[in-house]
Amino acid sequence: MRENMLYDTNRFQLRGDFVARMAEVIAANQTARPGGVVFIGDSLTQFMDLKKFFPEYPSAYNCGLAGTTSDMLLHFIDQGVLKCRPSTVFLMVGTNDLGNTTMASP
Repeated sequence: MRENMLYDTNRFQLRGDFVARMAEVIAANQTARPGGVVFIGDSLTQFMDLKKFFPEYPSAYNCGLAGTTSDMLLHFIDQGVLKCRPSTVFLMVGTNDLGNTTMASP
């Protein structure tokens, strides 16, 4: 299967839905209040119902990017986290580094 893959996250080939999600996060972060809470990571973060599981953070910013790897997230950390000037950051990443997709982890 890997030999037939056209998408290799280690080469930073971005698909349209990924780029659209990045644009959503960047747009939302432009109005972020300093000192807030940011959740950033992969699809486990993006599709998490923050209001249900973290009701103590009603104005948390969900900056999850489905399909992202640890390396990809490093290139997005400025727009995805630092521009928000948060007081707290929850990070959930690494799942996409495993397995036969990227082989980025032993």
